[in-house]
Amino acid sequence: MAYEAGLAPSEVRDATFGELQAIADAWMRRERRAHEARAWVVAHLMWATGNLPRGTQVGALMRSLLGRTDPEPPPAATAELSPEASVAYMRAWTKRVSPRT
Repeated sequence: MAYEAGLAPSEVRDATFGELQAIADAWMRRERRAHEARAWVVAHLMWATGNLPRGTQVGALMRSLLGRTDPEPPPAATAELSPEASVAYMRAWTKRVSPRT
């Protein structure tokens, strides 16, 4: 997946787990948008050529092509850590990844 995301081996080696997770998330969003764009084209072509029963709506057709039953809910808000919790998390992470001497 790193190659598909456009990363060189040196970039993967130097990246933190958080950076790699962000890259993977971005790659998945790009793939999802490309899949939704293909579904949009297919839905409009099927609708425009008259291959569907009268009254079929494009939005409902796209949801069925994408395997969704209801309109997509808005993304859930992420909770932010308090400053104290952020500092504690960073200290624990630094302690965990620092070389043991």
